[in-house]
Amino acid sequence: MSVLRVLNVVAGGREFALEIGVVQGIERPRRWARLPLAPTYVLGVCEIGGTVVAVVDLAARLGLRAGPENHTGAVVLVDSAEAVGLSVESIEGVGEIDLEAGVDLGPTGRTAGARGLGSGGRILLESEPLVDGRPLTSLREILGDAWKVAE
Repeated sequence: MSVLRVLNVVAGGREFALEIGVVQGIERPRRWARLPLAPTYVLGVCEIGGTVVAVVDLAARLGLRAGPENHTGAVVLVDSAEAVGLSVESIEGVGEIDLEAGVDLGPTGRTAGARGLGSGGRILLESEPLVDGRPLTSLREILGDAWKVAE
C-alpha cells in the first residue's frame, strides 16, 4: 500500500488535499496589498516572517466560486521557486490518501493542477502548476463524471 500524508483544505466549498511535503507553513495574515494588473486569482501580497509572499486564491485559480474579496481563512505556504501561498477557506487537518486505491491523473491532470483523485473523491493537488502562472485546464473537463463524485 502506498499512502501519502496530506493536508486537507477547503476552497470553493470543496475539499482538496496537498501533499504534506510541499507545505512549508500555515499563516493567517492580517494585512494585504493588492497588485495592479495581477491575474484575477492573485489576491495580492502580504508579509510573512519578513518575506513578501504572493497569495493565490485557490478557488479562483481552479475556476471555482471564490471566497469573499480580501478575506482568507488561511494561507498555506507551499514549496516553490518564489515565495507563494494558497488562500483557502479552511484547513481540515492532516490525513492520508491511498495512492493505489485512487486514480493517478498523470500529465493531463497536472494541466489542471491536480495530481490524483482519492478513493473518497478528494482531489490531490499538484502545487507547482497552481502557483507558476501557467494556464490551467478546467478540473471539470479533466475529471468528467469523477467531478460529480468529488462533489
